Order: sequence, then C-alpha cells, then structure tokens
Amino acid sequence: MMVRALVSCAVASLLCASVAQAAGSAAYFQALAASGNTELQTGRSYAVAAPLPNGQVLIAGGFSGSALASAELFTPATDTFAALAASGSTELQTARYGAVAAALPNGQVLIAGGYNNGILASAELFNPANDTFTALPTSGNTELQAARELAVAAPLPNGEVLIAGGASSSGVVASAELFNPTNDTFTALPASGNTELQTARYGAVAAPLPNGQVLIAGGTSDGFSYLQSAELFDPATDTFTAMPASGSTELQTARHVAVAAPLPNGQVLIAGGYGGSGYSGSVLASAELFSPATDTFAALPASGSTELQTARGGAVATPLPNGQVLVAGGTDGSNYLSSAELFVPAPQALVTGRDFGDQTIGHPSALQTIVVKNDGAQALTISATTLGGANPSDFAITADACSGTTLAFRQTCTITVGFTPTAAGARAATIALSDNEPTPASIALTGTGVAANSGPTGSQGPTAVTGITGPQGPQGPAGLPGAPRRDARFSVTCKLVGTASAAAKRRRNKKKRELSCVVTVTRTSRASAVTARLRRGRRTYAVGLARVHGGRARLRLRPRRGLGRGSYTLSLAISGPGGTTRLQRTLTLT
Repeated sequence: MMVRALVSCAVASLLCASVAQAAGSAAYFQALAASGNTELQTGRSYAVAAPLPNGQVLIAGGFSGSALASAELFTPATDTFAALAASGSTELQTARYGAVAAALPNGQVLIAGGYNNGILASAELFNPANDTFTALPTSGNTELQAARELAVAAPLPNGEVLIAGGASSSGVVASAELFNPTNDTFTALPASGNTELQTARYGAVAAPLPNGQVLIAGGTSDGFSYLQSAELFDPATDTFTAMPASGSTELQTARHVAVAAPLPNGQVLIAGGYGGSGYSGSVLASAELFSPATDTFAALPASGSTELQTARGGAVATPLPNGQVLVAGGTDGSNYLSSAELFVPAPQALVTGRDFGDQTIGHPSALQTIVVKNDGAQALTISATTLGGANPSDFAITADACSGTTLAFRQTCTITVGFTPTAAGARAATIALSDNEPTPASIALTGTGVAANSGPTGSQGPTAVTGITGPQGPQGPAGLPGAPRRDARFSVTCKLVGTASAAAKRRRNKKKRELSCVVTVTRTSRASAVTARLRRGRRTYAVGLARVHGGRARLRLRPRRGLGRGSYTLSLAISGPGGTTRLQRTLTLT
C-alpha cells in the first residue's frame, strides 16, 4: 500500500504541474515537429511501445489525467503518428498505465500488468495483421503470476519474454517470470537467490543484448532514492547477476522511469527519467550508452544535440528499422507530452580482422575479402584505406571498393587483401579507414611466415612420364621433397602415374596423368586422414583424400584439369585427435 501511494503521488504531482538537424558524425537527438501528425495524437506518460514486423511502432495506454485505453501507430518512413479507432478491439481491452510490452516472434505484442484502480495482473495481445487487441483469460497461468506495475520486460532469444520487478500492493518486488508465446502462459521463477532481481526495483529500464542477456538498470526501491545500480539476466540459466555498483559499471546518473532501447551496434541507449531524490526530483534530458563488450556505461555530453531535446520521464522508446530510436511522450513534470524525437547513432564501420595463418616466406597467400558494414544510422563516408602497423609490406590491398564510398545504414563494401611474408614468425599490419566515424575503424591483419620445405629425395617416376624433381634427388626425374624442417613427424613422396593406354600417352593425353603420393607419419602424430590439393595460382588442378593406415596414407590425386609442365603448389592437411597440421610443397612437373 505504501508503494501504491508513492506512485500515485508522482502521478498527482503531474496534475499540479520544425525538425532540427544536427551536423557532424557524433550521435545526436532531433525533435520532430510538435504539431499535426508528427507528434503523438494523444499526450501520454507511462505508456507502452513495441516495434512491429512492418517497421511501424505500436504505442498504447498510459496516463493523461486518467488511465488510457487508446493506441496509435508510428510510421518511420514518414515520421508520422496515426491514432487507432478508440473503441472495441482497436484499443486496449483494459485501460492501463505503467504496464510492460514486448514484441513476440509471431509479430504480435504482449502487453501486461500496469495500474487502473489497482495493480493489474491481466495481459492482452496486439495483432498487427488487423490492428486488434485480445485479452488473455484473467486466471491461472494466462495472466501475470504477480500483479505488478512499472516493471521491466524484454524479449529473449528463445522467443519468451522476461518480466521482472515492479511495484505490487505489498511493496517493491524482486520476483521475475517468463511469458511463453507458444501457449500464452506465464511461469514464475523461484523468488529467491539469483533467480530474482538482485535489487528489488520499479521504474527501471531493460533492454536485450547481442549475447542474449538482458540489461536491467536504475529505478527505485523505495520511491525516494533513485538507483544507479544495474544487473544482467542470463536466459541460459534464468539467473540475475549484479554489476559492480561503482565507476563505469553503473549508470552515470541515477534515474527512475527513464527509457532504454538497443542500438544496431549492440549498445543500449538510456535517456531521460527522473533524477535527484523523491518526487521533488527533476526531469532529466541527459543520456548515456551501455556497451556490452565491456559492461560499462558512458554519458553523452549533457548539452545541445547530444541530450534529449525535451526533458521527459515516463516516456517510451523503440528502435526503428533505419537504426534510429523513437522517443515519445512522457511528462516534463507539469504536462503530459505529445512531442517526439529521434536518436540518430553515429556512423560506425563494423569490421572483422583477418588471420592468414602459416604461409611460406616469399610465396603469396590466397586472397581474403574483408566486408565493411555501416552499423550506424548516419551515412558512413570512407575517403581512403591505408596499410600500416608493424609489417605493412608483408600485406597488400589488391582491390578496394571502399575508398571514396558512402554507405547508408547496413550497406557494405569490400577490401581484398593478400599476404606474402618476408620473414619467419608472426607478421602483423592494420588497415586504417579514413572516415567520418567519431573514432575511425582499424582492421587487424595477421599471419605467420614459415620457411620453405626441404627433405630427402623421393622415388623416380615411371618411364616416359617425368617425376617431380626433389632438391637432392639423383640424375633424372625425382619425387616430392620430404617433410619440412619444422615438423619431422611427416614425410611425403609423390610421382606422376599414367592411367591411359600407351597410344593415349603418345598423344600426351595429360588429363589422364594423376599424382600418386605416400604420406608417412610417426606414431606420435596420431594422424588419421590426409587431404591434398594441387594448385597453380588460384586454380586447383587435382585433389585427393586418404585415411592413414599403419602409419601411411596412399593418396591418388584426381585431376580436375590437365597437368602440364611448370610449378605447382601441393597443400596437405593432416588431421588427427590433436588437430590439423598443414604442409605445403612446391612441385615442378616436366
């Protein structure tokens, strides 16, 4: 009852009380025009919002002097709001504010809990196919297992929805439950230990993270002191873990009834809410970002376009298909807001480095293609790419489709890179992007130079078909050199064999010539299979596969194209319980 009075007091206090384009590459907020269809058709605070499969956003319920049942849709293609008919099945079946909402895998939206003449356990579903709401049965497991308002909710990777915390008739709760959309049922998690919130809180924020976990932060436990603390929910174990409550691992500003939304790059935007303490606290415009890579919060500059253009608490926020975030409604402490604004993340190049593995010194590797994707809502302009780092001369950009390119949200370009080590050991370089990111991206390139192979002489090839010359073989055709100096566990000998008739040989039917190799392994290698490929440049001329029996594998490399005179590269992959060993030989066919 005490918490109910506190929440009602906050609502009671409310009763007492052209698009600006930001420049540069930093993230920014921009206000939508506060009139007509570019603002909410009904001013509302403590509403719910969720993205729909067609890119629109559902906004429903809330408070505007009384609990609302009305709903409206935001269309990001035009930045406009349109009200749904305020009667029958096109409005909430129970007017409510302080509820939770989450998008479901089937495209529908779950709306549950909240307040209307009492704290609610009821739930309903919104179907975007016909813009209708349907109430779930208000008994048993088809309603919340604990009535709650100002709780948090977030979708999970398995399609379920986490619902946690909030205020009940008996006080602030730490309990949590899961909604299963396959049978529209709620199941309570054990209300003790790490299967409930580590800090009971209501008016907090929650957002799903790329690794499947859920961030939960802020809120209040008593209605007077606002929280900076945060915790993580792990759906793999249904457990909550508190983050260290100091420094960058907690909110940089304590806030209650703020908004949160995931960003394309995996970060989470957290903005607005009430700050200070008690219901005399101020409404905030400040914002911060949570980075799941480091589990840290970082405040955005609290001025100009890097904070909310209207300070607001009890608003709604939802990610949009273009990478932006819609923030709408709420209260400024005196009025129920209709205004809306957009958060536009900075351009960001999403790249992954490349490891070329072992490569013979002086021999070029196979080329690798690096894909650069813009994960920011602003256009990414790349003016140039530059090789640098420790060993830039060992790597080469052979094709560059990124320099001089502007990428819209989630567009891509490619850079093709090769590796030719000049020395043995680890080699490294970077590709620096000259672009308009706040911090331009750098792509890591690595590889290892290995010495050329040498070893004993192989056996002589058959008559009329010249074998492969070994570095120390006798006069005449020679076989493949043996194992490399760096690995004495393997030896390899090869020869050309003919499978055609004598007449065919006289016609030099080269497609009938095959390469026969014997790979001998030591007992310590425990090798089980050998795969071979004969290449020249980027073309494959022959391939083979054999099992290791009695310490030997007999390979017959079947030609894919004619084997003519010249140098080839024989690549071997010798696999066993300890992994795969890769060897490489240079062969000369005469």
